[in-house]
Formats: sequence, C-alpha cells, structure tokens
Amino acid sequence: MTKARVVLFVGERSAYGAAHLRPLLEHFDVIGLVWADDARWRRFQEQVHGPVRAGWRPRRKSSPKLDIPSSLPQWRVNDVHQADLLVELRRLRPEYCISAAYPQIFRRPVLELAPGGVINFHPSVLPAFRGAHPHFWTIAKNATESGVTAHQMTEAIDEGDIYVQRSFPISEWTYSELYQRLLAETPLLVDDLARAIRENKPLVPQEAAKASLYFGDRDLDHRLAWETARVSELRALVRTHRAFTTWRGRRFGVQEAEDAGVRKGFLAGRPGVVLALEPGGPVVAAVDGSLRLKVVRWAGVSWSGARAARWAGLRVGDGLV
Repeated sequence: MTKARVVLFVGERSAYGAAHLRPLLEHFDVIGLVWADDARWRRFQEQVHGPVRAGWRPRRKSSPKLDIPSSLPQWRVNDVHQADLLVELRRLRPEYCISAAYPQIFRRPVLELAPGGVINFHPSVLPAFRGAHPHFWTIAKNATESGVTAHQMTEAIDEGDIYVQRSFPISEWTYSELYQRLLAETPLLVDDLARAIRENKPLVPQEAAKASLYFGDRDLDHRLAWETARVSELRALVRTHRAFTTWRGRRFGVQEAEDAGVRKGFLAGRPGVVLALEPGGPVVAAVDGSLRLKVVRWAGVSWSGARAARWAGLRVGDGLV
C-alpha cells in the first residue's frame, strides 16, 4: 500500500498537536518535519491570549517516545515562510503538507509547496468554531456537539473544504473532559484522512451559514459577566476552568458552580451581589437567577466556596465584578 509523501508542520508543544505525531508517522510517508521555535510560540501566545510575563517559555508537553529516523530532515524555525526553508522543502517534492496545531498562519508560498496543498487538523466540527482555541469556545458557548476536522487549508482561516470529520455529543462537559476526548479522536481522524486520500474521496465544502469564528480568548473573555450573562452562560464559562470574578481588587478563580435558583429579597435583582452565604458556597445574583460558587481558587489554592468566603471576609450584600 503506497503512502502519500508529506511534510509535517507540528505544534508539538500543544498536547493536541503532539497527539498527531505517531498516527501521522504510521499512516503517511513523512519526508520532512517542521517545528516552531520558542519565539514563534511566544508570539502565538500573545496573539491568541494577550501579553505574557517576562521570561515566559512554552511548556514542554510530555508525549510518547517516537522512533523518528535520524535521517528524516527536520527544522525548528521562527517563520515557515523564510526563503531558505521553502527552497529545502520544495526539493523534497511532497504530495501534501500537513499541519497540526502549528502556531502560525500559512500564506500562499507554503500553501502552494505541494500539489495537494496543505491539510490542516482542527479541533472542532467545522464550520463551527473556526479560529484559535476552539475547544475553549465550544465549552464557553454551551455547545452540544464537538469533534475534529481535517480540511484543506486556504488563506482564509479554517474555511477550506473538508476531507474528513468526526463528531460527538457533549453535555455539561468541562474543558478537560473535552480536551481528553479530542486527543482520543485524533488518531482515528488521521486514519480516516489516510483512507480518504487513498480512495480519492471528494472534499465537502463548508456551509458558510453555520460558521462561527473566534480569534482566541483573552482575560476579559474569562471574567464572569454578572451584569449581562444568564446562569447557563455563567456555568458554561466556569466549565472552561478559566472563569474568574473579582471582589475588592482580589481575583477569585471559579472552578465549580451550580444553579442556585431564583431568590427573593431586595438584593435579588442586582446581578453580582452576594445574596447568601451557605454551606455549599456563596450565592451570587445573576440576571435570571443565581449561581452558587462551590469551588474557588484564591491565592494559588483551591478552596470550597464557603471556606474561601469566610477567609476572604465576604459578606451578604457585597458586589462581585
């Protein structure tokens, strides 16, 4: 069985990107491998999530040891468009290039390196959640479905025709639960892609009417918007593991919360106000009810919501922002 000759662009410092390596090496004839350097990862981090602290370096994700032949050409670069790299990649004469979580947008010189163009792996059911960090937005927007897609890369972000796609229902999932499922689906999608290429299956255009696009998530996207968000929206954001609120200038990460129902009283119509301090955690008013903060992260430690409220000195009537 003839395998397609490919050059890989892999963001191995993302666990999602690293999960593609083994199945790609198994199902394709990999003739070149391109990695991004630390400076590129830093720039990507700033573009997607905002400014990073001084001395920031990308985390090294643990991944299975791979038998990558020493003879396999490899490059670690800051820019995939640099002229000397493009010359060397063209000499390899790949049939396709494949990108998995690579931290750079490809322009035409890379998109036209191979006759088959560039195939990209994306962790959502395209056309939904195009762009950066789609698994965050899948949870934050309370979506009921997620999945993984292999599609033709174009100059427009995540708009290319679809080779193969795998989807699954999600309900009340956390970010971690979704991420683990995406990792599990990755080798299956790579296998599907290899089969689709062998069988020359036609690509499927994306339905533009169903598209959504997000340019990453920044700190502001993680704040619990008491004054505008419904309880279901607040709970969805909490399930991303990035939600936070502030009180008297102090930041509290909210790790677990539940619907506390509609409360009565003169404070109930004021979103963000603490309505009650209960054994299960403080109850905070929302626009359509209230939210109980069950687990809170404060001062680098996870606390029960009730204990954090006691230690912080939170009182009924205090306002969270």
